[in-house]
Amino acid sequence: MKVHLARELVHINVDEFDFQANVGFLRSGMDTEFATEIRAIVEAADGRPVKSMSESGLLSEEQQIRCIRIAEAGVAFVKNSSGVGPGGSPATPRVIRFMRTHLRAEQRSRPRAVSRQGSRPSTCWRQARSCWGPVLRRQ
Repeated sequence: MKVHLARELVHINVDEFDFQANVGFLRSGMDTEFATEIRAIVEAADGRPVKSMSESGLLSEEQQIRCIRIAEAGVAFVKNSSGVGPGGSPATPRVIRFMRTHLRAEQRSRPRAVSRQGSRPSTCWRQARSCWGPVLRRQ
């Protein structure tokens, strides 16, 4: 279903999109299936930046780390949550520091998403940078 929706978004020529990762796979120990779904969505995006929402409020700390490490291998951005429902945890300074600690260096330093029309700031990064700039600069 998500792959089909990604193809539809490509068809209507969106620049980038978010998707909710299937954290049920992580919670069930199905890391291979989690990674396979992400790769399929990224492939269907046809080069457009894809942002994965991890719904970290539903995951243990160990599951959050696995989620970040697996998702960042294919997506342009890893987000802590959609902000909706029981998994919709807020992006507090503690959450951002946790995510930055577990992201690889090349992901931490990517403040821009490249659109098909050129380069422009991603909305999620622009909002995070303006709200959490001092936190994001700390290592």
